[in-house]
Amino acid sequence: VPVPVPVPHAPPVAPMKIEFEIEAAESDDDNGSEEENLEDIEESLRARRAVSAFHKLKIMFTFAQLVGGFTFAFDINFPAPAGRLMRAIDSANLDWIGVMPIQCWGFGQITYTTTLLLSTLVPMLFSLCFLAAHLKYREKHSFYFTLFLILTYLVLPVTSSKIFSVFRCETYDYGGGTERHFLVVDHQIECFDEPFGGDHNQTYGWLAVYAIIQIFIYPIGIPALYAFLLWEARGILATDELLGAKSYSEFFFSDSARREPPASAEKNLADEEWEAISDWHPLSFLLSQYERRVYWFEVVECCRRLALSGAVILFGPGTPMQLVVSLFLCAVTIKIYSYYEPQRDYDDDILTEISQWQIFVILVCSLMVRYREIIEDLDEDGIYTEDNSELGYVIIAVVVFGFVYMLVMITMIFVKVESEFEEGEKELESARSTRSLYGGHDDEHKWATPKSSRSPTRSILYGSATPESSSSPTGFFLEATKRRPIQRRRSSRGGSVSRAIARNTSLRQMRTSSPGEIVAQL
Repeated sequence: VPVPVPVPHAPPVAPMKIEFEIEAAESDDDNGSEEENLEDIEESLRARRAVSAFHKLKIMFTFAQLVGGFTFAFDINFPAPAGRLMRAIDSANLDWIGVMPIQCWGFGQITYTTTLLLSTLVPMLFSLCFLAAHLKYREKHSFYFTLFLILTYLVLPVTSSKIFSVFRCETYDYGGGTERHFLVVDHQIECFDEPFGGDHNQTYGWLAVYAIIQIFIYPIGIPALYAFLLWEARGILATDELLGAKSYSEFFFSDSARREPPASAEKNLADEEWEAISDWHPLSFLLSQYERRVYWFEVVECCRRLALSGAVILFGPGTPMQLVVSLFLCAVTIKIYSYYEPQRDYDDDILTEISQWQIFVILVCSLMVRYREIIEDLDEDGIYTEDNSELGYVIIAVVVFGFVYMLVMITMIFVKVESEFEEGEKELESARSTRSLYGGHDDEHKWATPKSSRSPTRSILYGSATPESSSSPTGFFLEATKRRPIQRRRSSRGGSVSRAIARNTSLRQMRTSSPGEIVAQL
């Protein structure tokens, strides 16, 4: 009987923990050269730079919408230096009715009734068109659904202000104890205390009914729609800790919701996975700006915008009480944002806090202007006279500061990316030199990864795992896109391009090396 001879084996290879970008989707044949690797990183960094700049522009655009509407919402005549600036900023509210020649189209005289109808019905018409297009092309992409979300985001504050203006009336004393109430935005419409209180009040009666219906569509409906869609998709959007919450208070107020976990390799992988999900999910417009632990924070932002734009009209426009309530709401939102720190980019957290403090200071200045106007009205002898121009200059300085800070941060992003990319090119040359010293070669061999070993993020990107089934109540909204992602590599959060190139280069060296060579290198 032949004695079995032990077969020599290669020396055991110690377990290696190789860190690489889970979001860096490799090409199918994995045959790219270092030059292609560098091009992918450059493309990825340019895309990330554009996304970061977009988030900052979005924050300041929201600020401009709120501040631009203060003149109407608070019935404040800002001092001359600041009044012109406020009128210019008000263009962010996209009041297209005031700039289009609607009278030439046969609509007759433009009244508040016409403005209200067009402001509410036209966005609804475009929304239905976008949703119909999404139902038709949802198998290919979610472009039209993103347009629907952007449209609802843009029209929310200005349309809500026009709706709430129906309930803003002004009282006039006709003598003999007779008082009549007229709509502030249109003095041809007389308000009333009793529903349909006479023939001359029929117009206002129908306007009030129509405004109540639109309140459920815009100020209530849009945030409720965002909340419903985000809650339906919580299975893929929320973290494991939040999914295991036993109550709503634990889901929204637990430590896992308000604090980031400590830095670790698992956290880096989770951040990369969330970046991939938020970039490719149909709700990416609502998600990409926030951390995964507070993926629902856009609903809070909608409530803040509503509270400081349309809802404050109900507290009596132009009264000190309205300004005090607005200051209280502003202070509460500042505390909420500092409690959660929801932005993915720390610079965005800083910019958001700056914009909120800007609004707070502008409201304080508005309260001072209102106080001085009250004093002047009470001063029958005309002794009290004070110039408000210094407050106007303070408001200008506060408003301009936020925009300047935003431009500085965007410029720093562009400069930083270019400097890191130049550093990456130098690192690539160094890696080539090191590779030649160890006898490496430039031949690239295929190293196929079984589909079963791919990360969940990779499966989501390629459409093999969809966030929601189309059989759910909102499946046609939340069905994941099946388009192939752009082949790109990104450096991890807080990392540099040079480290990303070094990791990818080392990984390729290990693919083309024998086990003995790997052990020798270790």
